[in-house]
Amino acid sequence: MLIIDEAHLLHQDVLDHLHILGNYGWDSSPLLTIMLIGLPELEKLLSLRRNRSLSSRISRRFRIGSLRSEDTGEYIRARLEVAGCIRELFSADAIALIHEAAEGTLRDLDRLADNAIRHAAIDPQNSPALRASAEGISRVRLCTTDHVRRDRGAPFLCRRIDL
Repeated sequence: MLIIDEAHLLHQDVLDHLHILGNYGWDSSPLLTIMLIGLPELEKLLSLRRNRSLSSRISRRFRIGSLRSEDTGEYIRARLEVAGCIRELFSADAIALIHEAAEGTLRDLDRLADNAIRHAAIDPQNSPALRASAEGISRVRLCTTDHVRRDRGAPFLCRRIDL
């Protein structure tokens, strides 16, 4: 099994080689299972005429959409649990603000929650803001892949979320 993450960034030559690898089989069974994981841009890339044959060989496609607002709190708590945190860090208001700012997108939910925790760690006086709603979130910056600037020596986002 070959698993490729960030497959939306693959060069066309690599996609051509994956197509060739996918053609090899033994007794009508493929020798190699290829799993491509990527952003929605991957679907656009595979829909190009040049990649039509590769796209036709994909047996299963899964898309993870945006979370609903009622699922965001559970998602954030589950991520914190995996990291070893069993305390409730975010109030319901803070979770609602994070969801609204991220529009339910998993990657942005992760970044916003992570940045809120980092801000609280940098400024311990501000840690109650995680529970107290708007204060913690108003200092968080939403990450975009286009423009990243430096703030306090760490990469932060170009667009500030102000309430």
